[in-house]
Amino acid sequence: MERIAVISDIHSNIYALDVFMDYIDKECNVSQILNLGDFIQIGPNPTEVYDIVMNDSRFVNIMGNSEYMFFNKELMKRYENEAAHQDWVINQLGDTRLERLKQVPLQRIVEIEGKKFLMIHARMNSVIDAPLLYAKKTLEEFIADYDADVNYVLIGHTQMEGKAVKSLV
Repeated sequence: MERIAVISDIHSNIYALDVFMDYIDKECNVSQILNLGDFIQIGPNPTEVYDIVMNDSRFVNIMGNSEYMFFNKELMKRYENEAAHQDWVINQLGDTRLERLKQVPLQRIVEIEGKKFLMIHARMNSVIDAPLLYAKKTLEEFIADYDADVNYVLIGHTQMEGKAVKSLV
């Protein structure tokens, strides 16, 4: 049975990422790490986190609002109080990393052992709004918005530290 790990909202925290990576390398033997976005921005180590997340072949990535804002000037205006930090992160990452980051999708479906996982950060029409089922009555109605035939939905952006799923498949 293939083992996977799910991570979200690293926010350039290299120390937390190092603990996570150490744990999954020593204890879990995972073959894939599904990253639900927001891995850079806010924290002090954007390049270090970027280099791990984008270069470790086990990572399957989607963009969160923290990454998306670099390519959407309107969204950056919404976070004007963070403008100096955004500029600093952009400068730290440099053009080559930003060009590669631009290729990361906002959502994706990954198939693992015959099960399909929809990876999203927030909402279909808003990468920054809370990922609620927004007036949908069932998970099936929520999934229908994505025109996806999936078994699982993985949602980031909730900042729910300490919650983990031991086995997904």
